[in-house]
Amino acid sequence: YSGPTAVNIGVVSNASATAIGDLSAVNLANTAGVSLNLGANEGIGSLTGGGVNGGNVNLNANRLFIGANNSSTTYGGIIIGTGGINKVGTGSLTLNNAHTFTGSIFGNRGNLILDTGANISLTAYISIGQDTNDNATLTMQGTSQLTTTSDFNVGDIGASVGTFNIADSASLTVNALFIGSA
Repeated sequence: YSGPTAVNIGVVSNASATAIGDLSAVNLANTAGVSLNLGANEGIGSLTGGGVNGGNVNLNANRLFIGANNSSTTYGGIIIGTGGINKVGTGSLTLNNAHTFTGSIFGNRGNLILDTGANISLTAYISIGQDTNDNATLTMQGTSQLTTTSDFNVGDIGASVGTFNIADSASLTVNALFIGSA
């Protein structure tokens, strides 16, 4: 299905990559106990909601592909687990909370914005514009922080375009920075 998915109470878990429609706009209520729990890789149209009370995403060891419906959204919950995220679609995804997931971040399309309050520490690499013909941007602003003990690639393969913007008091700490590497 491609309709919206609203989680107002409890936990939604997937057992396969097709459990939630790739174009589905997922909204997680800012309520204690509300979460999206991945049992497999999953693609969703967009991600909104969450906050200090709940509405979190548990990746476990899986990947969440966010943005296929091309809309621009803000997610205020917490992403946890050892998995990673892929920003897909032409819209923007703004994250503004401290996240504890440790997997990689891939920017395939659109803009991933880390705003004030976003604090992410990874053990895997970051790649913005990783594949041929990708066109993705990572924007860090406010007091956001992004750290990885691995590498950060901007514009990785072939005709891919990766853009990195940093402003205000945002900080980036990486093992190595590669620009236009293949």
